[in-house]
Amino acid sequence: MKHTRPGSRIFNYLAIDLRIFKVMPVITFLTCAGCRCDYKINEERIRAGCEISHGLKMSKIEVDSFNADGIPVKYLADTVVLCTFKGKNDPSFEAERTIMLKEANESYEWFFFDPYIPENRSKIFPLRFLPGSWYQLVSLQSSDEKENFIYVNDDGSMSQYTVYKPGPF
Repeated sequence: MKHTRPGSRIFNYLAIDLRIFKVMPVITFLTCAGCRCDYKINEERIRAGCEISHGLKMSKIEVDSFNADGIPVKYLADTVVLCTFKGKNDPSFEAERTIMLKEANESYEWFFFDPYIPENRSKIFPLRFLPGSWYQLVSLQSSDEKENFIYVNDDGSMSQYTVYKPGPF
């Protein structure tokens, strides 16, 4: 193998290819850092810091216990709705950063699940935010490590809390 000595073309290509392994962790970190998306919700809309292309899950929850900061730690989902992005099956739809709750969304569809009601579909958010109630909002994107808890105050205003749940690394 006369082309593997330093200075040969094959050796230089191997050296360049091996350097990529030094850069890959940085590229991976930067890519995953961009995967995190912050959500802000009010009674009118859900606004995200990124395009919502994987969908969302909103649950009305019954809280059993809270942590020291008053954030739910033990709870049971009472009612669950999923918001899916139609663009996964139809490229004519574009992902957006805002999903309106009281207006139809052309690119998104809500699926309402309840143990006593058969599956329903809606272009408008099917839940009502009830004063004194807790809700959980999570992304359906597998790399998102956050849970958003929303409490609806007695006056109808919302308090939002974000909990980071790091992955297994």
